Amino acid sequence: MTALPLFGPAPDRVLCQTDRAGCAACCGTYNFDDRHTEAFDARLLRRRALVRGAGWDKVRLAAVRDQLLAEEAPHRLTDMILSCPYAGPLDDAAGPGDPLAKVGCLIHPARHPTGEDVRDLAVHPREVCAGHFCAPHEWLTPREKDFAARGTNRVYANVVTDAGLCKALVRCIEWHADGPVSFVGPDAAQPALDALFSLLQHWPHRDPDPRRFGAYVLDERADERRVDDPLAAVGVEAERSLATVVAALSSRFADADAARRALDALDDACAAVARALRPPGAGP
Repeated sequence: MTALPLFGPAPDRVLCQTDRAGCAACCGTYNFDDRHTEAFDARLLRRRALVRGAGWDKVRLAAVRDQLLAEEAPHRLTDMILSCPYAGPLDDAAGPGDPLAKVGCLIHPARHPTGEDVRDLAVHPREVCAGHFCAPHEWLTPREKDFAARGTNRVYANVVTDAGLCKALVRCIEWHADGPVSFVGPDAAQPALDALFSLLQHWPHRDPDPRRFGAYVLDERADERRVDDPLAAVGVEAERSLATVVAALSSRFADADAARRALDALDDACAAVARALRPPGAGP
């Protein structure tokens, strides 16, 4: 299975934005040496403040772009991946300390008062912004897309852009459910889903190396090198789906006990989602 053509027709379901979350991974939002929540949010909030301050004046928007590119340059992991300064929060957090709800293109024509497309100002050509759809559009099944869409904030981007992670989580949930489940409702299952997504977003065993992305390390040329299995490193074996999840979460464990506790927490969270989606006595 191959990625979608760069300038082919849009897929039936575009994954860039959902009702609950947004993804701007293709815009280079993760190409930074500090991706902790506070630094990530501060970077994107500054972008929004400057872009909004420029209004829709193209000269001022271009000046903001250049200013932000210069400011952010020392903190980018690699110059081989473009990081567009027009990617930022589309709405406000609920309050101080709350994570940003949706991230996307601040100069998208859908937000322009007359619908004008000014994305030629961005670091990618306008045709790329409008016509590129990442491989998970084709790699994920409709049910897996439904699962990812129940996530909010950055965890949605993490799950939807890592097809292996998304598939492994769905497999784990459906193993506990004894078969396929629908992730389109019920709303009563959202607390269990939120607990699982929160565990993923605030994973306590994440490797502090900023060049670590899931099971890979990125070098300055943006080439990927696969890292050693984090479970094997501490002598722990696990069911394939859970092993895939812990690798995708950039895990590095202090010891075998920490790895086993982490596996139990993931398995319990997936089981809770399965129970919420298919309570005892529910039919197939």
